[in-house]
Amino acid sequence: MSDKTDRYSTDEIFANAVSNREDPPVDVMYDEKQARKEKDRIRLDIERYVEEHDSCHSVTDFIENQAGISKGLYSRFMNSDAPTGLSRDSLLKIFIVLGYDIDHIRTLLHRFGVPDLYARNRRDYEIIRGIASGKTLRDIDDDLDEKGMKTLWKEA
Repeated sequence: MSDKTDRYSTDEIFANAVSNREDPPVDVMYDEKQARKEKDRIRLDIERYVEEHDSCHSVTDFIENQAGISKGLYSRFMNSDAPTGLSRDSLLKIFIVLGYDIDHIRTLLHRFGVPDLYARNRRDYEIIRGIASGKTLRDIDDDLDEKGMKTLWKEA
């Protein structure tokens, strides 16, 4: 993990803003232009995923069946200039299925203005461990479920 992003929690950014101490690095702040670029990259990564996986037949199939998100929510997120539109869990589901590493996921969470994974939170800790060890979304959900924690998405 980059010490740049680790040094700047939301509370620290707030405290710095109040005290006029220092500006945080650009990569820890929400930036509309950067968020748009990231959304475009995600769209391309999803298209690549569909092409490379026989079990996934379309972008809609990926969104609904691989990541467990409604197509309407996904479309509003991708076509909006708002920072987010999807919950943090929904974003995590997409990122995990696409196989993003933990550093990339944390950067994207920052870019979309949603809370970072917080290692002191037991559920987030388990998600971090799962991502770092390359587990699938289903495997991470199974681990969370076994420990009595809210899953990211579990098929009914």
